Amino acid sequence: EIHGQVFELMDSYGTVVELPRNLTLPFARWVALRDVTFMKRFVVDEVFVRPSQQRTTLGGQPLSKTQGSFDIVLPLSYLSSASEIHKLHEEVLECAQRCLNSCGITSDRIIVKIGDISQQRNAFELCGILDTRQQMQVRNILVNQDIRSNWKPLRRKLLQVISPKQSDSLRRCIQPEIDTRFDLFLHPVEDFETSFFFKIFVLDNNESHRPWLAGEGGRYDNLISEFHSHHITNNLVVAVGLRLHLTTIAGYMDTETSTAMVLLCSPSDNHVTVELKQIKDLAATLRAHNISVETLYPPEASTEALLNFCKERNISYMVTPRGTTCRILDCNSGKHIREFKESDLINFLTKGNT
Repeated sequence: EIHGQVFELMDSYGTVVELPRNLTLPFARWVALRDVTFMKRFVVDEVFVRPSQQRTTLGGQPLSKTQGSFDIVLPLSYLSSASEIHKLHEEVLECAQRCLNSCGITSDRIIVKIGDISQQRNAFELCGILDTRQQMQVRNILVNQDIRSNWKPLRRKLLQVISPKQSDSLRRCIQPEIDTRFDLFLHPVEDFETSFFFKIFVLDNNESHRPWLAGEGGRYDNLISEFHSHHITNNLVVAVGLRLHLTTIAGYMDTETSTAMVLLCSPSDNHVTVELKQIKDLAATLRAHNISVETLYPPEASTEALLNFCKERNISYMVTPRGTTCRILDCNSGKHIREFKESDLINFLTKGNT
């Protein structure tokens, strides 16, 4: 059963289990149940998510991704001042930068954005923006925007949501920060990160310099406290975590030499009957040439739906067997490239996929 972004399964004993959508939640539960007060850990493991555009029409398995998680847990009494807690935050951010540097991503391409829900809430209250729906709309307009240089066009958008007085009050709340990384209207990825949180973006190494999300994290003391509520304990801790999307990072590394990802299928609007054996035999041949392959059978989805399926999984090409040839579509453009014989298809995917 899929509930939101969570996958719930039933094991052979009838117990309902949940596949982890991130590595922070199970760690926080373990810290609370074990009363852990001192710990640093770095772990790499699989998490399971549902692509945002995937619907039940295609079904299929949960999408597995590799995530790296770095966490620090210390007792609250051990941190006597705000500056020491700040050093803890910076240690986690430095770990993120070192990990990205080790992947060949230079520091000038890394952008860190820091947010704080309590300061955001205070700003909304000072401006008289108390409606939660309005707050969400304002946040969506202003997040990741250079408010000081682009205020006039942003104000026109804000006036569709809030009054002119509230808009002007909001601008007065936005003062130059000592830490230029701070973004008053940044929204956390996970609901349990309710105080300090951050997102890490990397600029594309091409002409567009489009940023993509490489990781996120923040403090989750309250999450551990919720698990503590199930048993008696006096241990109050500060917990800060970082989650790196290693599958995404790997996808952006060495793209010029990476092997093409292929979906073998037969769309419902395909006019040629394709047997399952054809799909299996061709998949085995492609895998023998180190080409990563996914298969989808029987043909229950249209070409358009399958292209969306491929985009969610960063699959480069959709291949449909058609008798003695194979039809290949570029999943990024949705355009039909040409029809290949099997040997020519392998040459194209292994040599010409860039």
